Amino acid sequence: MRHSAHTPRRPECPRRRSHGDSDDGHDTAAEPRRRRRERSPQSLLISVSYLAPVFSQLAMAGMMIAMGNWWFLGFVVPGLIGSLASGAAMIMSMRRQEEPVANPLTDPLAAPSDAPLPIVAEPPPEETLLFPGVKVARPQHAWRAVVHAWLLPPSFDAPIGVCADGVFTLGLLRSGPHALVAGTTGSGKSILLEVWCLALACRNPPRRLNFVFLDFKGGAAFRELSRLPHCVGCVSDLDIAHAVRALRAMENEMHRRERLVAEHGVATTDELPDPPPRLIVVVDEFAALRQRIPDYVDRLISLASLGRSLGMNLIICTQSPQGQVTADMKANLNLNVCLRVRDAFQSGEMIGSPAAARISPRLPGTAFASDGADLTMFRCAPCGCTPRLVDGCLRAARFLGMDGAARRLFSAPLPRRIDMRGALRLGVTAAGAGQDARCGHLLEVGVADDGIRLEPFLLDMRANTAIIGASGRGKTTALLAVAEAARRAGWRVETGTGCWTWLLESPDGLAVRMADDADAVLDPLASGPRADDFRQALACRDATVIFAVSSARHVRYPEQCTRRILFPLADKSSNVMMGMPSQTASSLTDDDVRTPGRAIVVDEAAYPVQFFAPDARQAQATAHEYAPDALDDTPGGV
Repeated sequence: MRHSAHTPRRPECPRRRSHGDSDDGHDTAAEPRRRRRERSPQSLLISVSYLAPVFSQLAMAGMMIAMGNWWFLGFVVPGLIGSLASGAAMIMSMRRQEEPVANPLTDPLAAPSDAPLPIVAEPPPEETLLFPGVKVARPQHAWRAVVHAWLLPPSFDAPIGVCADGVFTLGLLRSGPHALVAGTTGSGKSILLEVWCLALACRNPPRRLNFVFLDFKGGAAFRELSRLPHCVGCVSDLDIAHAVRALRAMENEMHRRERLVAEHGVATTDELPDPPPRLIVVVDEFAALRQRIPDYVDRLISLASLGRSLGMNLIICTQSPQGQVTADMKANLNLNVCLRVRDAFQSGEMIGSPAAARISPRLPGTAFASDGADLTMFRCAPCGCTPRLVDGCLRAARFLGMDGAARRLFSAPLPRRIDMRGALRLGVTAAGAGQDARCGHLLEVGVADDGIRLEPFLLDMRANTAIIGASGRGKTTALLAVAEAARRAGWRVETGTGCWTWLLESPDGLAVRMADDADAVLDPLASGPRADDFRQALACRDATVIFAVSSARHVRYPEQCTRRILFPLADKSSNVMMGMPSQTASSLTDDDVRTPGRAIVVDEAAYPVQFFAPDARQAQATAHEYAPDALDDTPGGV
């Protein structure tokens, strides 16, 4: 934390010492006693100087009594009384000066429970703190102010409000590197997170800073911030599968940065020649995340432990940290921001003081920030120009050529239905797919999922492929997607005869034969010209065969095919018997089983895919053109 003037940036200055700080920067409870011992010789001398006249006056009084000069006692006794009173007053004054001054914020016994808190002025709007003198309500001023801030040296000190000394600046890297924000409902947690993240975004371009937002309060908290060019992922508790992918992606990113650091032989990512952007993960309502997906909380604990040197920071927000934030995480969450809480115990656990329990409910956004050395009361600034500033960041990114610089860290799960236009909208269509198909015999027939991101599913047409699944699951749709991809890539596509549904030929002469409902001709006991033609094609190395069957009992792997595309069933044992790995079969969800066109590809690895579904008119026209009788098992939803 740092208190600065109203100028947004100025050179760093040493931190002011607060109550309880020693010369070496350590806070110790023995400081008052040490100070009293250091001053005791000086106190003794001063006491002697005040008490010495008392002894002189006593000696004179004794002499007068011994000589019987009673009248002279009237001159000695007043001086004796004055010396005694003067010495006693001085000693009492010195003792008061040596006693430590109690801080009403940090000492629970220093003030009664109803004692008023320090008065903090009404904060100006956040845009005024960020860009003083600039009318960011005008769009042309907002993006220009952001561009100017991005061209300055990087700064992760965010002015988010005011305190008793002026503008209050929260430094995540200096005081953190990770932060814990706590406060009861209505205390202003979401506003504080929005102001904090917006201030960081307006000071740092996307190539230096990225955000991941995990909103477990319904998805409304980060609706505007998710539009920032810095945002590489935003999920909510409305889609748990999406949230799980986000946590996997962050773990994967952490391992990637560990490899970068190890390869270059440096200690932190900041020492790399081209360091990756600093990644700040913001979690709103950590307790809900822990309750909904408890098996993935360890990933956040690892991030808190290793993230400092890898350029990854964590901001956790919760209503009550008691029983939710583990001791391992608390050991790394050095920066604590506590808004209004229900009782003094919660406040003491967060900031070591009961003061946060005395914040008035009529002052949302009032909070205490503690980094282990300083405890500061501040009021978070309101932000009425959030959409305007987000638009300014977007326009500034386009102006500086940084539009799209922040690569999405993860993507949403596979959709229930997708076509080529949908893949283009999602940004998962392979660039130059047609050219790749001509040169490398790769056809883009759907979208694959690696558990973190969606990627184009490129089918290698040089290997025999078995498509296995029950009727109505989408086998024919998969064959149709292959035929449509071949036609887009410039292949010659014709209707087949006999056992063949389609005949394909690439521009360089590769012949591909596709057979739908091939169970009868694949049976080892089958006979006749159709079965003989099918067996000869499987044994021929100059042609590729892609066939669809409803059962895997006659499919010999890898003699007949080197790749299997399996449409899963609800029964795990049946999926394993089709050739699906047991771990993959255990991870299938109801959507994977019920969604038409959803399959598991098994070659070197096993991964889910969603085949492209043509629209109804195109599917009907293509069916009549290529194979009028081959689409009887195409699901109606695909």
